[in-house]
Amino acid sequence: MKYLILITSLLSLAMPSMADDLDYTIKNDRFITSEGDIPNGCFGQLMTELNGDNYIAAVFINRADLRGCIAANYPGSNEISYQIIERLKNDSYKLEVCDVVHGSMGASCDNILVKFVNRDYLIDGKIKQVLSLEKLGQF
Repeated sequence: MKYLILITSLLSLAMPSMADDLDYTIKNDRFITSEGDIPNGCFGQLMTELNGDNYIAAVFINRADLRGCIAANYPGSNEISYQIIERLKNDSYKLEVCDVVHGSMGASCDNILVKFVNRDYLIDGKIKQVLSLEKLGQF
């Protein structure tokens, strides 16, 4: 029972870890981790939908268990692009993320504030730190 309470408590914590080492770098205006180039679709997950839905707050970039966003298959991911507008303090960035929209609009773009963090992920009774991307808001 003690372990069940501990596990439930750990899972209920949605706080990012305070670890300083974040597994990413920027090369040629692209974000890259030790697992490879972060696909455009990972940033597209944080966009506000055309119908106004804005419900995804964070994305696991690297593998938490099986696949992180970096290894996921996103249909239409090649139609999403991002541009780093400004680098802010504390691993935060202003990004313009665009998705091709067929028809007269041509594209739908969203200006989002994001931050790279290590989030704790409990698996097999151990906590693993996983590079994640959090949406902080819009600009």
